[in-house]
Amino acid sequence: MEIPRGHQTLIHTLERVELPPSIAGELFIRSSFAREGLLGSFAFVDPGFKGQLTISVANLGLREIMISKGERIVQIVFNELDMPSSRPYSGRYQGSRGVVGSKRVSTDM
Repeated sequence: MEIPRGHQTLIHTLERVELPPSIAGELFIRSSFAREGLLGSFAFVDPGFKGQLTISVANLGLREIMISKGERIVQIVFNELDMPSSRPYSGRYQGSRGVVGSKRVSTDM
């Protein structure tokens, strides 16, 4: 995948996550991509979420950024909660596969 400079796109993880109600996650872009100008909008991964993660990335660098399938772009940090969530995630993105667009827009990308 090629991300031209000044462009934004949605990508998804190859991996599927399945978080129990007692674990939350945070995604961080790997520093090698950040050094090239790739900026990511990475959301909190809710306790109880199951599915592939959709990630928004923007190329703020001076040249196009190439991402190969299977290349490590982000890392996830798991946080153990003091007690399991009383309301594990069950929203629109539960069980997602592939890129899922914003819930604010009526169609997926």
